[in-house]
Amino acid sequence: MSAVQHAFETPGPVRLRISVAAGRIEVEPGLEGRTEIELTPLNRGARDVVEEVIVRLDQVGGRHEVVVEEPKRWGFLSNAELGVRVRCPQDTALELKSAAADAVVRGPVASAHVKTASGDSSFGEVLGELVEPMSSRSGGPAPLADFFARALRQRTGAHAAGVDMLASQPPVDGVLSYLPA
Repeated sequence: MSAVQHAFETPGPVRLRISVAAGRIEVEPGLEGRTEIELTPLNRGARDVVEEVIVRLDQVGGRHEVVVEEPKRWGFLSNAELGVRVRCPQDTALELKSAAADAVVRGPVASAHVKTASGDSSFGEVLGELVEPMSSRSGGPAPLADFFARALRQRTGAHAAGVDMLASQPPVDGVLSYLPA
């Protein structure tokens, strides 16, 4: 099975919602008024799934919403790894959800909300809000890490803050870091 491609005319504000269980997500902002999606099976389990992925364009409150959603599977059928490559406008607001997909955003986006259990994520530039709950990073004390990250953003005026905490250490031993506003 080869790649499946979709394209939508998306002039104006765009929200991109991607939800896949595992694989790789690549977002490349830079297109004007258009969003292009390419789905590629990365393993044998994804060959049939790639045809079942929901890809649609909705109008929500004056904004284009592009949805890429892998159907939920249970049991041994859930080993599909999908490659999702999206080219979109720079002012796109991202919402990425995954159990085990790595995500790479190669250019500026309006905002990014990321939820992942074990995937890594990297961003070229987020012009607005970056929300990446610590539960996305580890099974450790995520609520406390999220609290510290929020407090750090408020105190410093930073747009993005991360708190790494090891489950085996007391919370005070967490490492705080931030990106200046």
